[in-house]
Amino acid sequence: MNTENIGKNAGIVWRTLHGNDVEMNFDELIKATKLDLMQVAAAVGWLARENKIIMKENNNGILLTVFKECYY
Repeated sequence: MNTENIGKNAGIVWRTLHGNDVEMNFDELIKATKLDLMQVAAAVGWLARENKIIMKENNNGILLTVFKECYY
């Protein structure tokens, strides 16, 4: 895995979360994106570093959603 692939996978994960406009956990993202756990984890790290996603912990693990800026 290299940074180019991680960046591409980050795009896949972001589009999946943004397009569905829902919170998803890692298992749901793996199923929806058809990426493996390591690919999803690296993509989530990339997106988190760029402040593109929000991570929330609950009893079932970590839920991920896209960060949406709102200007009023």
